Amino acid sequence: MPLICLALFLLLMPALYFFVLNLGSGSIEDCPNCGSRNSNDAEHCEKCRQYRPADVLSENYWLLAIGSGCCLLAMIGWITSQ
Repeated sequence: MPLICLALFLLLMPALYFFVLNLGSGSIEDCPNCGSRNSNDAEHCEKCRQYRPADVLSENYWLLAIGSGCCLLAMIGWITSQ
C-alpha cells in the first residue's frame, strides 16, 4: 500500500504543481500575438483584434483541481501508512 500511494503521489504531482501555479493568474491571459492582457473568455484580443485560438480558451482548471486533490490524498495515505 505505501508503494501504491507513493506512485500515485508522484504521478499526480504535476497536476498539483500546475494547479498552484495557475492560482495566481486569475482570469487574465496574455495575447499570443501582441502580449497584451485580456480576459480568459475574450475571443478576440482587445489591442490587436486577432482571434485567440481555442486551446487558449479551453483551459480546464477543474481537472487540475481534482488531480491535485487526489495528489494530496495520496500523499496523506503514504504518510499515514509509514
